[in-house]
Order: sequence, then C-alpha cells, then structure tokens
Amino acid sequence: MKRRNLLAGMGGLAAGSGLLVGTGAFTSVSADRTVTVAVEEDSDALLKLQELGTGKRSVTDGGKLELNIPSDDEGQYPSGDPTDPDGVAPDSVYKFGADAGGNPGDGLFKVINQGTQPVDVYGTNGSDADEPSVAIFDPETDEKEILTESDPYKSLGVGSTLRCGVQLDTHDVSVNTYDVPLIINADADN
Repeated sequence: MKRRNLLAGMGGLAAGSGLLVGTGAFTSVSADRTVTVAVEEDSDALLKLQELGTGKRSVTDGGKLELNIPSDDEGQYPSGDPTDPDGVAPDSVYKFGADAGGNPGDGLFKVINQGTQPVDVYGTNGSDADEPSVAIFDPETDEKEILTESDPYKSLGVGSTLRCGVQLDTHDVSVNTYDVPLIINADADN
C-alpha cells in the first residue's frame, strides 16, 4: 500500500514537471498586418524642419529641407574677387552656425517638435567613408558640442524649437561636389 502511494506521488510529480516544461513558448512568429503611414513634407511632419536666414544655405525644395554649402549667394562676388568661395577645403572642419550674412547663433535650420511628447534630438551622419561627414550642433551654446545619440539635445518639449548649426568634416576627402545625407533623429524621453 505504501509502495503504490509512493509511485502515484512520483507519477504526479512527473506530470507536474511536464506541464512546467511545455510552456508553449515560441522563438519567432510572422503576422501579416496593414500599417497606414502618412508621409508629409518637412513643415507638416511630427518633427518639423524649417530653414532659417536668407542666404540660401538652407532652403526648402519640394517640401524637403536642403543645406547648400556654399550657398548660391556666396558665388556672386565680383569677377576676379579672391574671396569668391567655391566650397570648403579638404582636411578641415567647418562649423556653420548661421546662414550667409546671419548672426552667429541664428542657426541654419530649426527643428520643431510637433509631436505629443518631449524628444531628445541628435544628428546621424549618413555619408560614406570617402565623403564629408556632417553633424548638427546647438549654435546658441558657447561650446557648440555636436549632438550625438550619446549626447543629444535633451527634452525638446512639445511645440518647442531647437536651432541647429551644421558641422562639416572634410578629412580624407578628395576635391569634388557631394550630396551627403544628414539624418535628424528624435527619440521620445523615457
């Protein structure tokens, strides 16, 4: 009698452990769903990008913000003027904190949080190794530190504005004209 009780108890324990092992977990799943995404111009997006100044270093073309270094206006010096710029020099770092003819600290463009929560803002360089690297900074600060993922502009509130300058690094780049992508990131505060 005691032996049957012991075997029955062990059988119950084995059945219980079988339930613990068989949890029904999975390692991957695929589900087909529809996602509706409205893509808007920079001025109507959750993170609005707007040009600043009048020198044409920052312009909106087809609803998209573009930065031009040098600007169209910077190529209109009198003929033969030795200060007529055609571009930036190789193996250099340039910081543009304002549009051509603007005041330092004005910025080239501004980022406006049109979302529903505060965000941390930073730039990501989208260029290849043989292209100039590009980054953003807050031109209103004395340090003009680059805004990176590890050191972003903290907590841009809903409806708030951040003026941005642009840094170009032309080290190890040959003389040429480049179209370099700059990615503006906004991460919701946690």
